[in-house]
Amino acid sequence: MTPQRRVGIVGVLSLIVIIIGTLGYRLIEEWSYLDCLYMTIITITTVGFGEVHELSLGGKLFTIFLVISGVGTVLYGIGILIEYILVFEVRDLFRRRKMEKEIGKLNNHYIVCGYGRVGSSVCRKFLESGVPFMVIENKPELSEKLSSSGLLYLIGDATEDSVLLEAGIKRAKGLVSVIASDSDNVFITLTAKGLNPDIQVVARCIEEEAEEKIRRAGANIVVSPYAIGGERIATAMLDLGKVRK
Repeated sequence: MTPQRRVGIVGVLSLIVIIIGTLGYRLIEEWSYLDCLYMTIITITTVGFGEVHELSLGGKLFTIFLVISGVGTVLYGIGILIEYILVFEVRDLFRRRKMEKEIGKLNNHYIVCGYGRVGSSVCRKFLESGVPFMVIENKPELSEKLSSSGLLYLIGDATEDSVLLEAGIKRAKGLVSVIASDSDNVFITLTAKGLNPDIQVVARCIEEEAEEKIRRAGANIVVSPYAIGGERIATAMLDLGKVRK
């Protein structure tokens, strides 16, 4: 059974114990639902705030049952939660270490900065071509997506020298900068060329006026996905018109 499933089962069991405790006190002591819930919570968590009201004999016996079942469930849940956290942290640590070693072995490779819609398309093409490459992405929430895709990646800011050096910029053949920010693409291009003057850089351009700035920063090729998309749409429309004629 996976740790996630065990945590889920403990959560369901804890909820069942709380419901049983609340309804039990309601039936035995006839307190308000809020008092019954409060008494259940302080009993199974052993916080020791004292009884809400004086307990009857039936209430005392029910409390003994609730302590045995509820506290056991809570302690078991805490143990599972700690185990889950430790397993996750250790697994993540080993994964990062393995990733760093694999990236360290790369040579004459490509670096893709940004794993958005454009960046993921670039990665798919690189995978089809069988060329060595890795990804730099600054959004930690995309790490699971990158990992499940089997890609080598770093989570960090590609505008920083240390991140590019960790990605093997001095051994790299080319860099693709497809961040959704023209200023970032300019800075990444400048930094990459500063660390490796011989590297080939292809950069994304969003605004037309930024194209010349990215070229001056050292990009070998500047691409505007929107302009290319517009041209392809227009060409497709014109081709349809020719077919109908």
